[in-house]
Amino acid sequence: MEQYPASETLLPALEEATERIGRDFLYRVHLSLHRALGLPPLPRGAVERVYGMPIPHRTLAKARLTPEEAWSKALKRFRELRAKGIPLRPRDIRELSSAVVDRWYALEMVEDRAKAQALRNFLAGFLRAHPRLPSRPPETVPEAVALLRLREAEAWALEWAVEHLAEHVRGLAEDTRRGVAQVLMGAVGRSDPPEAVGRQLLDRFGTLNRDWRRIAITETAAAHGAGFLTAMIGQEVEWVAAQDACPYCRRYHGRRFLVVAPDHPHKDFQVHMWPGKTNVGRSFHPYTASGKKRSEGELAGPAIPAHPHCRCRVVPVVGRSAYEDPEAMRRIRAILGT
Repeated sequence: MEQYPASETLLPALEEATERIGRDFLYRVHLSLHRALGLPPLPRGAVERVYGMPIPHRTLAKARLTPEEAWSKALKRFRELRAKGIPLRPRDIRELSSAVVDRWYALEMVEDRAKAQALRNFLAGFLRAHPRLPSRPPETVPEAVALLRLREAEAWALEWAVEHLAEHVRGLAEDTRRGVAQVLMGAVGRSDPPEAVGRQLLDRFGTLNRDWRRIAITETAAAHGAGFLTAMIGQEVEWVAAQDACPYCRRYHGRRFLVVAPDHPHKDFQVHMWPGKTNVGRSFHPYTASGKKRSEGELAGPAIPAHPHCRCRVVPVVGRSAYEDPEAMRRIRAILGT
């Protein structure tokens, strides 16, 4: 069952662009480690399933490296130990893991790419409701604030979307460093054969990639939604549940909400929507595990996204046809380069 209507091309393109940032980083780290450890080739099909994409002609066992200083030092130490038949010590494993993660994090400019993509995601949502399209997209947050004429509270929603995705990629790098070290320490302690180490690394990178995909989908929706709601302040929007929506989201389908500014003095969490609204820290369940009834301030409400992996959306009550106009979507995609 498709997540979006057939006419929707913008959001899937933004999701793919956001996902690609973390996926490319993970693949290159995996590639470098596999080569450094001298592991045997993995089945191409298994690797493609883990990353959800066709793997380039170079396989995980045949990567050519151009190591930088830290990576060269860690790799040299590892090879010296291996030549002597000495197992890697925990310190050596940590150095090797950190070196390859830091190397590719810098080379891929992962954090800068994430910030730029979050800005595009926000701008895409804004342009779907804004009557005039710029000739080119802004490249920085201050430039976007000036171009879109955002007030301070609205600029906060944009800054939050940009920094939130950047924080997630920083977390991805830390999770990758820690996950690689855990796999290698366990493998060394058990004296696992190279084939087993290769499979274990593939499993760990598969988990990292799936976790990143969830983040990419959720953060794309959050930034796009914040941009759209910023341009819709003072107007009504209608909730459109995804075709495979959860029961919680389906109950909102067709309901209308007034969009207010983030600094509106009388916001009602269950009635209003605003840029940057989130259910983080709130629950969908009216009772705690101990049976205590949650207060109104503890309950989740209408927010885009409502939860991780949520693909529901809100559309204008007035002018919905323009929101879904294929020509407008084509122009927005051309401006954003998606």
